[in-house]
Amino acid sequence: MKRLRILLVEDKWRVARRLKVQLEHLGHEVVGLANDGQEAVGCAWRLEPDLIIMERQLPIIDGIETAQTILAHKPIPIILLTAYADADFDRRAREVGVMAYLVTPGETRPLGPIIKVALARFEVLEAIRREVSNLKDALKTRMLVEQANRVLMRRQKLSEAEAFRSIQQQSRRIGTGLGESASVVLRVEELLFKDVHAIRTLQSTLSAIHRGLRSSARRPQGDAL
Repeated sequence: MKRLRILLVEDKWRVARRLKVQLEHLGHEVVGLANDGQEAVGCAWRLEPDLIIMERQLPIIDGIETAQTILAHKPIPIILLTAYADADFDRRAREVGVMAYLVTPGETRPLGPIIKVALARFEVLEAIRREVSNLKDALKTRMLVEQANRVLMRRQKLSEAEAFRSIQQQSRRIGTGLGESASVVLRVEELLFKDVHAIRTLQSTLSAIHRGLRSSARRPQGDAL
């Protein structure tokens, strides 16, 4: 992984220090430390970091709103640190363009893997933005691509990067956009799921009929109505 210029946004001094040490051990440079959302926005615009690692619960503006404000100005990969992550948080983070999140205490967990995930997803978004200039539309397409990635990862045992390359290759081969290629993958998966469900339903029905026939065969003649 290349050396990154990282903006750290954390209002707890001891946590920020441990995160800084861990990032420097990974070979990165912490170019700024912000204590709240408002300061983070200013630092992001002034320092233009390669990556932002930011606490979700911040004074003045929370992490998701801060990320939305920053990303409206310039695309930057952002990782959120959060004490909990429910479905609503996951949805909101994806909608504003956050690349990844880490359930805290983040300073006690290895940051290297989550940074790689965030950078890989940011590359996906940048590839989509070359096709879709509007950030809102690009984020919608990114969600489609990520869903298709998960299908390919599960079906073909691929990594996230390999799954995306597969979608890219399909897109180039048939001359469509990434969103359309992702939609094809999702439609095929839906058809396969329906077929599997139909087969399982048929198997269950046949098994029930078979059990019923065996039961009737064992029943004494005098019990017949």
